[in-house]
Amino acid sequence: MNEKKSLVSVVIPVYNGEKYLEECIRSVINQTYENIEVIVVNDGSTDGSLSIIYRYAEKDGRIKYVNKANEGLVKARKTGLSLAVGKYIQHLDSDDMLCPDAIETLLMKAEQTGADVVSFPFVFRDGEENEFAEFFDPDEAPGVEFIRRYLNFKGYWMVWSKFHLRSLYSNPIETIDISFGEDLVLTTQLLYYSEKVVSVDIPLLYYRVLPASMSHSMSERNYRDMNAYLRWILGFMERVGWKEELKKDLGYFHLKTIFRRRQWGKVWDVYRDLKYVVEYLRLFPEFRDSLSGRERKIVNLYEKCSCLAYFKMWYYKRKGKV
Repeated sequence: MNEKKSLVSVVIPVYNGEKYLEECIRSVINQTYENIEVIVVNDGSTDGSLSIIYRYAEKDGRIKYVNKANEGLVKARKTGLSLAVGKYIQHLDSDDMLCPDAIETLLMKAEQTGADVVSFPFVFRDGEENEFAEFFDPDEAPGVEFIRRYLNFKGYWMVWSKFHLRSLYSNPIETIDISFGEDLVLTTQLLYYSEKVVSVDIPLLYYRVLPASMSHSMSERNYRDMNAYLRWILGFMERVGWKEELKKDLGYFHLKTIFRRRQWGKVWDVYRDLKYVVEYLRLFPEFRDSLSGRERKIVNLYEKCSCLAYFKMWYYKRKGKV
């Protein structure tokens, strides 16, 4: 182990995170494994985040910080990565916390197995309540198998639940201008470039559920972002030659995303793409079992007379039946 360089780089982007930032930073600097560097990127915060960062940087020489104009999470992470010198990267949001032995556990697993990525479960923290996130990841598999599971909604795209080699970023990494679903874009590529992915079954991070983020989940911006990341992943899989191998999984992801648009009340958008739903159901009849009762009614009506499906969706929307 090289003591002259930090073996693990923890990247923390911050935007107006003063409420929980101290807890977050303390959870990192108090890790049982000490050979780390902490890179905190202040992304144009207008609250007291910067003063908190300054204070902790003065106390602990392992903390580096950058103060930059607000450009969003994707660019803040990229800035942090450009400063990282560790062999491994651990991303962390400024309102979340690592368990005390998280880095030690993940590093040991990575070094013992020679894995490019170590996936791990986490705990949802909602106020004083904690709930373990359901964990589906296999003990060991190629990156494509993890992507397959995530496309089937069996797992989490969050990049902070993937301890990984910094060298993965030497590959071309695509970004798109979104702030909702950005982890899907990055995690997909990290897994694509990984030859070996393993997991641990111990929750190692507390993910804070914030009411503010929940209230914005149905925003118009998030709707545009959802459609953008859907287009991106379909295009990416075609570009890298995985479209055929993951045809069924991509079809399921596409189908569920089409119906998810109903949560935003986008009747016309769902109606326009029902032709894809019908085609997926023809190719993979078992998908029909995953549809809700209302979704089945919509599909059945569309197959009989498409106009009936359109009017039925409007009826559901007026009644508030998502």
